[in-house]
Amino acid sequence: MMGSDIDFMAGVGFRHVIEDGLVVLSKGDMDSARRKYVVDDLTNLLSEAIRGLELVNRNALFVNSDQRNAVDTFSLLDQYLGHGYDPSWGNQLHIAEEAFDKLQKNEEPSDEARTAAIQLFEELLTKIKRQGWTGILEQPASHKIFE
Repeated sequence: MMGSDIDFMAGVGFRHVIEDGLVVLSKGDMDSARRKYVVDDLTNLLSEAIRGLELVNRNALFVNSDQRNAVDTFSLLDQYLGHGYDPSWGNQLHIAEEAFDKLQKNEEPSDEARTAAIQLFEELLTKIKRQGWTGILEQPASHKIFE
């Protein structure tokens, strides 16, 4: 399989997880095993993105490989949601993470958390469909912490 094929498949898989996350947030029907996978995956995505956001905000110059994954996750989302210019979308990450933490515990998230998560993932999905899957090509100039 060529690199572009792998990137395409990763993009399709990522998009399906986002779409399924919206189904879960909207209280739609889904197989329990798939629901668990989606909720766990998106909880992890949000957690990693928040850690990455915190590292970027601290202007961390050196990070270990675990932290690098967090910065990469944040950078990926920022390519679609912030374009390196408007980090205010990052405020929604914490609220969306709250929704998925509750769902992971089989609890109902607050309406505010559910709405924030839906808005975040709808915007992400819209931008992915419009721009296509880019993966992590490069860090936005405002987030250059690796040289």
